[in-house]
Amino acid sequence: MAADPVEKLEIEKMKPVCNEDMCQNNCVLDTSTTSFTSTASCSGYETSDTNLNLGDSFDETMLCHHQPHLLDLPPEVLLHMSTFLEARFVVKTLTLVCKMFHRLFSHESSWKIRISKRWPKKYPVLDVDDDHFNWKRACIEREETYRMWYQHNSTMNAFTLNSGHFAAIDSVHLMQGGDICISGSRDRTIAIWDLRKLDGLEPNESSLNAKVKSLAKHSGWVWSMTSLGNTLCSASWDCKVKFWDMEAGGTETYSIKGKSANLCMSYKEDSLIVGSFDKKVTIYDPRAGYSIVKTLRQHSKPVLCLAADDDYIISGSEDNTVVVYDRRAGEILKRIELQKYKFPMSMSYCSEYGELWIGEKRGLLHLLDASHGNFDIVKTYDVGHTGDRKSVV
Repeated sequence: MAADPVEKLEIEKMKPVCNEDMCQNNCVLDTSTTSFTSTASCSGYETSDTNLNLGDSFDETMLCHHQPHLLDLPPEVLLHMSTFLEARFVVKTLTLVCKMFHRLFSHESSWKIRISKRWPKKYPVLDVDDDHFNWKRACIEREETYRMWYQHNSTMNAFTLNSGHFAAIDSVHLMQGGDICISGSRDRTIAIWDLRKLDGLEPNESSLNAKVKSLAKHSGWVWSMTSLGNTLCSASWDCKVKFWDMEAGGTETYSIKGKSANLCMSYKEDSLIVGSFDKKVTIYDPRAGYSIVKTLRQHSKPVLCLAADDDYIISGSEDNTVVVYDRRAGEILKRIELQKYKFPMSMSYCSEYGELWIGEKRGLLHLLDASHGNFDIVKTYDVGHTGDRKSVV
């Protein structure tokens, strides 16, 4: 039985209306049977073989007019409107609404423009290859990070873990995706904290309950910590590097005795690299019982920070230098001189993007371009610190 013409028109108004050129809708009018067949694919689903028999009252001019629709707007307007929405919502939700949205919001160039309009300064700080850089992901992460810190009073809870040590804490390390926090102190102990137990509604009580265990096996200040998988590695002024199995509740599994205080480390599957107070960088092989592979003597004062990958070992010292050692060539690639009394105290190395960040004594932050083995200082940031910058992540 044919539906009432008025009812049919109302049904048609509820259907997705789209630009035929952009959304590839196929509309066919069969004048011999006065039926209207529509195949709509712009909304992420497809309806076909929908014959609307309008009878003798059908007016062909109805095909030339439709209600104003969001998809009729120019792409530039849609892109501007999307900037008022969270980037993650645009990527995860709007791109699934219809093919037009999917094509519009899938172009990496639109996300690059979005970042540049909101943050006019150069981003990333080093040049990147657009063909290999994920602007979409970068935009999501930057917006969420900015929002998290800009609105920190409403997006974060602050906790003070003050029941683990009675002396200054010189090292903090996160494990297991940030669920477990390890702190090393001048009281010669290591404290293990389960951050999943923290509760914003009961901050004081939950902070007390978050402590899992104390490890008191060092006889000197615990100065540096790192990890590989579930193995924690701690370096101390007692000249020892100790290894702890976190899956076994922090059981000590191994210990290395050096000749001087150990101040920094880099831990990989094929190497443990330790910088020490006696101006040396020592390379151990975990696959051979942590036997010494090589000792580098390339500084005139204590080695305070380290970073390494398969190609380079980068060490910073109190002698105001940063030395880049080429592991394949077996020689120093570059020696970088910093200003007097502004020696490096910490560093973070991202080989994927060729960025080396160095925090120094006076609180400044230096960025080095490590791409292609250049290691040139390209920018220095003064972010308000007036004292030692002992950690950079």
